[in-house]
Amino acid sequence: MPDDITLDPSRQLIGWISRHGQTILNKSGCWRGWENPPLDEVGLESAEKLGHWLSYEYPRVGRIVCSDLTRAVQTAEIIMQGCNPECVYLSTDPNLRPWNIPLFAGKEKTPERVALLRGFIANPDVVVPDGESLNQFRDRNDVIFQYLAVPYKGLPTLVVAHTSNIVAAMRRITEINDETSDEEVDDIVGPGGLVAVYCNSQGHLDIVPVLEAQPVSTPEAS
Repeated sequence: MPDDITLDPSRQLIGWISRHGQTILNKSGCWRGWENPPLDEVGLESAEKLGHWLSYEYPRVGRIVCSDLTRAVQTAEIIMQGCNPECVYLSTDPNLRPWNIPLFAGKEKTPERVALLRGFIANPDVVVPDGESLNQFRDRNDVIFQYLAVPYKGLPTLVVAHTSNIVAAMRRITEINDETSDEEVDDIVGPGGLVAVYCNSQGHLDIVPVLEAQPVSTPEAS
């Protein structure tokens, strides 16, 4: 990447990963998985604010890639309108979908279900019925790094995905163990939040939360 877009002499911004905005399932404390609800009013507003925030960043966004689920596509489209990326075409990729967990998707996060899910996390090669194992998801999710490694016209890529994608990406980079990083249980940033991905002079990556969640005017966002 060109030197003129280096933000810090010790590390270089190579991209962003955004979590989609809020949906009714987020608000009601349910797992989303491959369920496909649209953004609610709070989610729409937070995506607009995120696009506005990115419009003031330097370097600007090169291109935007997102999960093909509705909530991610909506978030990405609204961000595009606000930050005017260099590439005017939005790319969608089903590999950026979250962990496929039909046994839990759309259901409330009760203590009993959380305990059951942690069983699949503790045994990451065990496939969730009708879905995929955690390791299958983690391997699929590595496509994020392929996108970040190929900047558009030398500018950082924005990936719009889901909470499990962000947790899995951070786990790959930091090599933290399963006991401290639970996809679909942990939240690194809230709906509409953003992390930055940096690369230092030794080629090591680092993920840094930069926006916990985009503030909105409605009280339901709290």
